Amino acid sequence: MYTVTNASVHAQFLRALEKPHRRVSYVDVWYGGVKIDSLNFEKDLESGSVFATGRNRERRTLNLGASERLWPYGETDSLSPYGIWLQAFTTIEAGATAYGPIPVFAGKVTRVKRKRRSGVVMVKAVDPMRQVNQEPIEAPRQAPQVPIPTAILTLLREVLPSASLTNETTLSVTITDNTVWNAGWGSRGRALDELSAALGAELFALPTAVYPNGEFVLRPVPGLDGAADWTVTGNIVEDDQQEKSNEEVVNRWIVSVERPDSTTLFVRVTDDDPSSATRYGGPMGNLAKDFSSALIQTVTQAETAGRAKLNRTKGIASARRLAMIANPALECGDLISVSVDGEPYETNIVDDFELPLTADQADMVALCRASGGDE
Repeated sequence: MYTVTNASVHAQFLRALEKPHRRVSYVDVWYGGVKIDSLNFEKDLESGSVFATGRNRERRTLNLGASERLWPYGETDSLSPYGIWLQAFTTIEAGATAYGPIPVFAGKVTRVKRKRRSGVVMVKAVDPMRQVNQEPIEAPRQAPQVPIPTAILTLLREVLPSASLTNETTLSVTITDNTVWNAGWGSRGRALDELSAALGAELFALPTAVYPNGEFVLRPVPGLDGAADWTVTGNIVEDDQQEKSNEEVVNRWIVSVERPDSTTLFVRVTDDDPSSATRYGGPMGNLAKDFSSALIQTVTQAETAGRAKLNRTKGIASARRLAMIANPALECGDLISVSVDGEPYETNIVDDFELPLTADQADMVALCRASGGDE
């Protein structure tokens, strides 16, 4: 979760969400690294939301309904899809206290459309990973024998020259001399996926920077363990839909890697938590799936990569859709502790959410999953 100012102010911010407050959003417009305009919801914008997903490289998408007078004619017009980047912010005003502005989106305009005389231009923008995905590796080349985070930053900076990378992983892995980056459409994104997966990590762009910058995070794939980032109770939950199923459950990942100069790696990573209803060997059965990557070199690395896969599939049998007071600081992978109608608190991990930007829409929708609950 984005920290609002500092830990103390952030705690006050979360408490303020439970009380009457006002949400104010605006969108800055950038071209060539220079801010050229700022749009607000009083005179320029009629609707807006940010959709975020933890399931894709492209993590955040901005959708806006803008005044028809902003229809772009030239490449430097405020909503042009040929080089305009947008940055959206939200401030929470509670009494005399304002929390923010909180960055909720940064990315490039990808599409605009209108129906003449409708009064509205529909705008879509996607975070910096879209630009990274669109610029392929143009010719096959040997990957440098450097630590994986260094190689990731190299691939990012070939697209965004001033990109930065915050590395929250702990494994130290250097790329082997037989690794080749293939060319073709989507090749850069695939290479980044393979590098991240070899560390049991996910790579995504923060909503904080526009071209030529880009702020990226490489972190272990979050799981359901750990302290909650936000405690959510019935007084801020407007709608709660839950579903339990036995589809798409994987409770053991088998990581196998053939190494030319050594023995084959074969590592099992298992959900053996006795409190998990989807545990391996439990009533769900033994549901294993394979994973392999030539970038994996050690047992520790294989265990970490398998654990990351398990973190994405553990709890998939217990899904939850929450409509609740909008929290602009929320991030995919956050843990929220939920209690509605006096039921025991349940820890959920946020996979997707949609955050409204207009003041008249109070609720956001978050799609979550839990540990599976009791048998």
